[in-house]
Amino acid sequence: MVCHSQRLNEPPLKLWVASCRNGEIISSHCTCKAGLVYVPAENLNCTRGYQRDVYRCYPCPPGHYDNGFQTHCLPCPGGTYMTSFAADACIPCPGDKITDEEGADNKDLCRSNGTKGF
Repeated sequence: MVCHSQRLNEPPLKLWVASCRNGEIISSHCTCKAGLVYVPAENLNCTRGYQRDVYRCYPCPPGHYDNGFQTHCLPCPGGTYMTSFAADACIPCPGDKITDEEGADNKDLCRSNGTKGF
């Protein structure tokens, strides 16, 4: 429960927190006004597959990943793809298939090596 820091007779504030099983906080929100605490991005730790901005962590989009060592999501390298959000790695194309560009977000973008993409 979170109460107002300066108005003790007010009802409690609405608060939600998204966290991992290990207790690491991914994101949170409070309708707080007085007593709101700002956490700078450099002190905000996001879990793998998430990138941070000034206020929160948010998932890497399809075609991108974060392995926990970056401050932003990276495009999947050539020859890999990722179809889901919040990836911490990309999936290699099957066999000897490659992609025409980085950031492939679909397995169908993998093509046989030696054929021109569309």
